Amino acid sequence: MSLYDYHVFNTVVQQGSFNRASRLLHVTPSAVSHIIAKLENDFGFPLLYRDRNGISLTPDGQKMLPSIQEILRCDEQLNQQIAELNDVTGGQVRIGAFSSVASNWLPRIIKKFKKDHPMVSVSVLQGSYGEIARWLETDAVDLAFVTGVYKPGEEVELNHIRTEKLMCALPPNYRIGRRKKVTLSEIEDLTFIHSTSDSDNEIIQYVDDYGVNPGYEYVFDDDKAKLAMVEQGLGMCVVPELVLENNPFKIKILPVDPAGTRDIYLAVAHARFMAPATEAMKECILDSLV
Repeated sequence: MSLYDYHVFNTVVQQGSFNRASRLLHVTPSAVSHIIAKLENDFGFPLLYRDRNGISLTPDGQKMLPSIQEILRCDEQLNQQIAELNDVTGGQVRIGAFSSVASNWLPRIIKKFKKDHPMVSVSVLQGSYGEIARWLETDAVDLAFVTGVYKPGEEVELNHIRTEKLMCALPPNYRIGRRKKVTLSEIEDLTFIHSTSDSDNEIIQYVDDYGVNPGYEYVFDDDKAKLAMVEQGLGMCVVPELVLENNPFKIKILPVDPAGTRDIYLAVAHARFMAPATEAMKECILDSLV
C-alpha cells in the first residue's frame, strides 16, 4: 500500500468511474483497475462494487474512505509546510462554486491570489447546490461557496459572506411606472422562467411560501439564458442580486415584495486540517468579499 494507491482510490470514488479517474491521473483504465485490485487484496476485502453504470462503495469501502482521505489531507498539509520552510509556497486549492460566483467573483479573486502565490495550483468546479454539497462530502473540493440551504457536516466551517436581495427581472416593455417594487400577485400573471437544477431551490421555496402559482413554461440551467428570455419578452424570473452584476441585457429590474434574500457562505472542508495554500485562499476570498 502506498499514498499513490490511496490517491487513485480516492479519485475513482470522486469521479464515479475508472475511465474518468484514469483521464485525471494520466494513466490507463487497466492501470487504475490493477491498483484498486491490489489495494483490495492488501486490505483483504472489496472496496468497490463494479457494474455497467459505474462504481459504488461497498460497506467496507465506506468505512475506509474517511481514513484514507484524512491520510491524503495530512500528506498535502505536510508537503505544503515543507515547501513554506523552503520559502516556496506550493500545493493546490480546489474550489466549488455555483455559476454567479464563478463568473462574477472568482476571476478577480484568483488573479489576486495567483499574484501573491504563483506556485499554488488553483482549480474550480462549477455546479449546482447539490453537486457542491457532494463535492464537500467526498473531498473533491477544499473550499466551496454555498447558500443558506446547505446543511454542513461536523467538520465543515462556514464563513458568512453576504446577504443579497431577491430581484425580479422583467421584460423591457413591462410597465412599472414609478413603482419601486413588484408584488408577487403581479408575478402570478407572468410566465415564470426558472431552472431545472437545485440552484433555484430558494427561489421556488420563496414563491411557494407565499402561495403564488405562476405559470412555468421555460426551463434553463444557465442564468444568462433566463435573462435573455426575459429580454425577449417571453416571461420573468426571480434571481439573487449577484446574478444581475455586469448585466448586459435590456431588462427592467425591481426588488420583490414581500422581500426575499439569499445568504452566501464560504464553506471550508475539514477546517482543522486546512493546508497552508487552502488557508491562504480562504483569507484572500474573505478579504476580497467581506
